[in-house]
Amino acid sequence: MVYTTYFGRLKKIPVLSRKIIVARYVPPQFNLKAAANTYHYPQLSPSTSLLKSYKDGLCDWDTFAEEYRQEMENRPDLIKCIDAMAKYIKEHGDEDIFLVCYEKDPNSCHRYLLALHLKEKYQIDCEEWRDGSI
Repeated sequence: MVYTTYFGRLKKIPVLSRKIIVARYVPPQFNLKAAANTYHYPQLSPSTSLLKSYKDGLCDWDTFAEEYRQEMENRPDLIKCIDAMAKYIKEHGDEDIFLVCYEKDPNSCHRYLLALHLKEKYQIDCEEWRDGSI
């Protein structure tokens, strides 16, 4: 199963599960090299300019969401990474995979949009991991 979650829940994710960080940057205190089964794919994040516009209040959520959807359809590095991830997920259907980002509220985070894209384009179900158990 594919889940989405945020860094605040990272320590509760089962160790053997694959964790894919979909944020542009990992938190400075996070030791990626020491984290088991954890991978960082900054290509899955919105472009730096889009993220900055949203964080600086230059665009609202609806505009951000539409522009990120456009990036998922048109940005070559993002398309390649999503395609590879979708292929991996389909080949390892019995493995629990977590898409991890910063925002606590999934409805205001690009991981939610990425999960929708995986569902719509690749028929991959994703759900927000909320309770700390699988």
